[in-house]
Amino acid sequence: YLNRTSETLTMQSSLFVKDFSFNDAVLGDMNIKGKWDEEEKGIYLDADIEDPNISKAKVTGYIYPLKPKSGLDLHIQGDNLDVYFLQYYLRSIVSNLTGRTTGKMRLFGPFNALDLEGDAKVNAGMKVDILNTGFAFNDNVRVRPSEFQFTNITLYDAEGHSGIANGYVHHQNLKDINYQLNVNPVNMLVMDLKEDADLPFYGTVYGTGNVLLSGNLQALNAEIALASTRNTNFTYITKVASSAASNRFIKFIDRTPQRDTLTSDYGYEKKAKIEEVKPNMDIRLNIMAEATPDATIRLIMDPVSGDYISGKGTGNLRVEYDNKGDVKIFGNYNINQGIYKFSLQEVIRKDFIINDGSSINFSGNLLNTTMNVQALYTVNSASLNDLIPENTELSKQPNVRVNCKMNLTGSLFSPNIKMDIELPNERDEIQTLVRNYLSTEEEMNMQILYLLGIGKFYMSDNTNRTQNSNLMSSVLSSTLSGQLNNMLSQIIDNTNWNIGTNLSTGDKGWTDVEVEGLLSGQLLNNRLLINGNFGYRDSPLATTNFVGDFETELLLTRAGDIRLKAYNRTNDRYYIRNNNFTKQGLGIMYKKDFDFWNELALWKRKKRKANK
Repeated sequence: YLNRTSETLTMQSSLFVKDFSFNDAVLGDMNIKGKWDEEEKGIYLDADIEDPNISKAKVTGYIYPLKPKSGLDLHIQGDNLDVYFLQYYLRSIVSNLTGRTTGKMRLFGPFNALDLEGDAKVNAGMKVDILNTGFAFNDNVRVRPSEFQFTNITLYDAEGHSGIANGYVHHQNLKDINYQLNVNPVNMLVMDLKEDADLPFYGTVYGTGNVLLSGNLQALNAEIALASTRNTNFTYITKVASSAASNRFIKFIDRTPQRDTLTSDYGYEKKAKIEEVKPNMDIRLNIMAEATPDATIRLIMDPVSGDYISGKGTGNLRVEYDNKGDVKIFGNYNINQGIYKFSLQEVIRKDFIINDGSSINFSGNLLNTTMNVQALYTVNSASLNDLIPENTELSKQPNVRVNCKMNLTGSLFSPNIKMDIELPNERDEIQTLVRNYLSTEEEMNMQILYLLGIGKFYMSDNTNRTQNSNLMSSVLSSTLSGQLNNMLSQIIDNTNWNIGTNLSTGDKGWTDVEVEGLLSGQLLNNRLLINGNFGYRDSPLATTNFVGDFETELLLTRAGDIRLKAYNRTNDRYYIRNNNFTKQGLGIMYKKDFDFWNELALWKRKKRKANK
């Protein structure tokens, strides 16, 4: 109302606003009282905002409607206010901002150049979109003209791991936002990207190091330098499904969903946001990664059949990613242990164990990636009589364990492949006899194909024996094993454990059958390695129907150069010596790579220096 007495103008007002919101954050019901202050030439504002039993705020100050002084000067005392109103200023870097804040703020300046200053205690959670990870903090935030300041803020991931953050969000009168956030994580979940058709890589990355995020509403840069820690799994898809479909010689089998399928509502929301932001925002990632044996790295070669190489190892890798360009990877990755999922025409599916010392070298463009990988697949029982039936010495011990060895060198996409056969439990003269019999590369490849396909040596056409019915049973049992293994790999998607089956028939077809469960895995933070075969065989010549082989290795050092090894192996499934049906062993191993003999005594020199 207006009240004019003598020469004094009095103007007072009151206003009630239900569910008052600021930047889409509902702060509560607001009661406003205002009156004209003739001396200040402005409206004095006294407002109370309250969300009953949750939050409240007091706003006092002046609104200056008249030029040239037009603007605001408001003091805000907030208690447990919803922090979502800050989402607008941070929207280019974080989303899902939730939490509460208590503190004092001043909103001031001309209407076209407003600014903030003050201090607040903030207890909030948020998601960093580019990393798809959530973080929480409960700390003080300083608000200064043109800048939000974060100083030594302790961030927590969803699992309680922490890191220290420093940085700022700079603005020009609450517009033209740019930011820089530097985080030093310690074993934190720093990336949790789900499989997405727009990204060639995904995975869960835990690490210790440094993460620097900077940018504005048009661009986002991430400089990441980390040493991987436990439970890290990173997958890179080397080619899209359409181009991979034509590659049918060597494949790697994947256990993940198809790339255009996201399995959670959260994933669908994320994909929609990427499609909305991507055309307008440049995103650049530069990752310096120190790969450790705690991390599993997987290269998917063919997303159609799902073929892949998966391994744990060491190396320094640099990954460059531009959402409007290509992915580049640099560095050398040395594999300590791993699996090569081999598929031939999607009929033969076998898990090759990658030998320690294998490596993959990245030199930028993925087409230039090279590999030097040695892997083997073990056929537990194959008859040498099929290979050399006329040899009387072999007839005494027909069934042997056979290692099918594969050596891959050269280009990752078209490697040079050399196959070989090893009989790990046989005498040197037997090894030599078999090698002489397989004197050409063609003969070697033929035997490897049969061993992988049906678990038997190929019988030459010039022999007097026939094996058509037994061969058919072997083909059926091998195909069934491959399909069961493929189903198990999709159901049990665990990088620490591999579970499979092996169904094979002997010389007498279905009356001489062997059924095994295959198990390999890691325990105690990947320090205990387990490999085992457990099963049943129905053979009239066997002394026992139980099949049980296992091998364990305990890494006494983190690098694995000193190991304790124990094993139990069944003898009579191959042949019997001295009536010992099983063989056990226990020992300690030391392994060290060196170029000169004096490097083996390096620890002695260090000890002498320490004593001095």
